[in-house]
Amino acid sequence: MESEKKRIAIIGAGISGLMACKYTLEKGFNPIVFEARSGIGGVWSQTIESTKLQTPKDFYQFSDFSWPREVKETYPDHTQVLEYLHAYALHFNIFPRVKFNSKVTCIDYVTSSAADLHSWDLWGGSGEPFSPWGKWRLTVRNGQNPSASAPTDQVYQVDFVILCIGRYSDLPNIPDFPLNKGPEVFNGKVLHSMDYAAMDDDVAADLIKEKRVTVIGFQKSAVDIAAEVANKNGATHPCTLLFKTAHWIVPEYLLPLVFQGLNRFTELMIHKPGEGFFIWLLAMLLSPLLNTMPSKTVRLDLFSSVSLLQKDYELSWKFIDLENAAGFACKIGDVSRTCLSSPIESTLSFFEPDVTHIELLDASPGSSILNVFEIQRHLSALFSFTGSSSPMLHGFPMSSSLECLPNDGEFEPELGAVCISEEVDALTVFQLWIFSMSIECYLKYMYPLKKYNMVPTHRFLKQISSCMFTVLPANFYDRIKDGSLFLKKSQSFSFCRNGLIVQGESKPLLSDIVILATGYKSEEKLKNMFSSTLFQKCIAVSSTPFYRECIHPQIPQLAILGYADSPAILYSTEMRSKWLAHFLAGNFRLPTISKMEENVMEWEKCKRRDEKESYRRSCVSTLLQIYCNDQLCKDVGCNSRRKNWFLAELFAAYGPKDYKDLS
Repeated sequence: MESEKKRIAIIGAGISGLMACKYTLEKGFNPIVFEARSGIGGVWSQTIESTKLQTPKDFYQFSDFSWPREVKETYPDHTQVLEYLHAYALHFNIFPRVKFNSKVTCIDYVTSSAADLHSWDLWGGSGEPFSPWGKWRLTVRNGQNPSASAPTDQVYQVDFVILCIGRYSDLPNIPDFPLNKGPEVFNGKVLHSMDYAAMDDDVAADLIKEKRVTVIGFQKSAVDIAAEVANKNGATHPCTLLFKTAHWIVPEYLLPLVFQGLNRFTELMIHKPGEGFFIWLLAMLLSPLLNTMPSKTVRLDLFSSVSLLQKDYELSWKFIDLENAAGFACKIGDVSRTCLSSPIESTLSFFEPDVTHIELLDASPGSSILNVFEIQRHLSALFSFTGSSSPMLHGFPMSSSLECLPNDGEFEPELGAVCISEEVDALTVFQLWIFSMSIECYLKYMYPLKKYNMVPTHRFLKQISSCMFTVLPANFYDRIKDGSLFLKKSQSFSFCRNGLIVQGESKPLLSDIVILATGYKSEEKLKNMFSSTLFQKCIAVSSTPFYRECIHPQIPQLAILGYADSPAILYSTEMRSKWLAHFLAGNFRLPTISKMEENVMEWEKCKRRDEKESYRRSCVSTLLQIYCNDQLCKDVGCNSRRKNWFLAELFAAYGPKDYKDLS
């Protein structure tokens, strides 16, 4: 068979890697899976002792391989999840395809001519998965023999690469601190949550035993680790959870209600990218606008950096002293009248066609920043303020990021942007507003959120639409009540010899161990996989700009699975694994590169409008999961209506089992 002659490499043997292997095998391919560790499971192979699913298992299961009958829990623990993954790999004969202890250090696209990539209108030159003009070369480091003096590298050449490296592993995000205010001055131990999770349970328990532990963060890992430490150490050695922003923490019994409410009727009320007039009108009728005031959004996701020439920086100094505007930056120069205009605008036009104005803002010498304004057509003025009210726009000083280069006198600030658009704030529909407010009121009634300064400033619906689910650990508030766990909210902190200096606190927070649950540099990890600076730039300019959440329009013969966030990551990734297998089998072709880029931008605008400051491009919209699946079904030529009758189709929740026969 022709498919057997094509070599497919899958990087990673976590959940997404296992499914990619399973579905490519079903299409007649012979994939090879490279796994850096000695076993499968990805993040599930290294967890803290108390880790368990934060998604009901009915929404976290393979469509054609159910949970074992003996697993009765709605939220299985990490051991049960790992056993389930092992059973799946055994059942579908995946293990023989996996090369363990084989770390892919870089991938390089080899083509006959570099110019070919820029001239292609179709992905890979043909819109098909395999191209006669290029192949991928993988450098793989074998770490199986620990006694070897140096790891051995081996080079593989393949026709297609599927990256399944995930977002939450390998490259931790460590906050930056001023000189002499970081971990180097601390007498205790500082580690990332990744390192804590990688420890054996008994080693981790011994590490924190009778220690004053401070956990930094407020997402899943931070809350789970803090609860685990508090349960083990008790009130004699209390744990402190130090956070900057509070999020809604939902008890386990409410999550099934949330998932059951995500149906086609709910999606009728949500605006969708590229929707027709009738559907748009229906959504408009079902979604009364609650607020139409202009809003601002800091846009750090569009750019990396642009050199700012000194002569442009010194143009037309003006400082406008506005009433009640202390600390606000003011306009000092219009970039459109400088030599910066052309290169910046041409760069921005690819990512944001609606950019209409670029200018310099400054609050004081040495803290200049470029601001890029996106203005909706219905807004007539850039600045809008009356009387004593503060100006609509203000600067965001970044003096710490400036670096004066003595050779050429260039300043290199990090680029930022201010977006001004019509605000359709928080909730797009009245019904969803009622749902969200009901959840919020219930949580504030049931738990002492106000007492412990844990009331979020954002709506619950915005949080779930941004894929930020945090489940309340068992006995969490009991540990707070008995003094085993303390909560502190602060905008900044630094290290001192015996603990942490917390903003707003007069005394240091005494600590023996500080655990940084501060996330991962997922974009940087993904970017570093590529040896080509061209492909690195494609990844760096904006997080996960992927067609169908797995294909980058500018990177041929490569797909990325399991990288997009979702409240039910196994469910959403399996759908894309099936879609990708159909594509590899030649069942459909991709649209032109320009069409894919246009689709990506439509999705970005749609999601940014709904999610506002909570927007994360890596999130597969929670509120449009079925709509996303409909698009995948349409691509592969399958019926997207999976229920047996009309009312079920409209009001019943969709899950993995509904798409069992899609492969």
